[in-house]
Amino acid sequence: MGKRFFLYLATFIAVSAAIVFSISLYNDNFGRFCSRDSECKFICGAGAVNNKFIYLKDPFLIMDCRFTVAICENNRCETFAPEDANTTENCERISETYGKSLCYYSLARKLNDKSLCTNIEEVHLKENCIKQFEK
Repeated sequence: MGKRFFLYLATFIAVSAAIVFSISLYNDNFGRFCSRDSECKFICGAGAVNNKFIYLKDPFLIMDCRFTVAICENNRCETFAPEDANTTENCERISETYGKSLCYYSLARKLNDKSLCTNIEEVHLKENCIKQFEK
């Protein structure tokens, strides 16, 4: 009984490890390629991926993901934090309203350009942006 149990356990572990390794290999080869921004999405703990990505949640991984979006850069999904934008073109690539607003808010503060506040759609960010320049 004891030998049989350990044999089953060892087989289960080996097969599970092979499956996880295969999924990881698949994700590296197919789960991050793109041809346009709309094919990419951000998953906290996995990063920027496409719709073919197979997500395996690590129960021991604790992530504190700040607001991040995924964009297609050189045919590969990449992460982009809206507050790291340097140009308005960066902000225009973001399709999600809050992310785009956060991008313009950060860019207006970074470039000290009040006119960028007019591109912000989120009301509270727009008000805060305008207030920054009234001081």
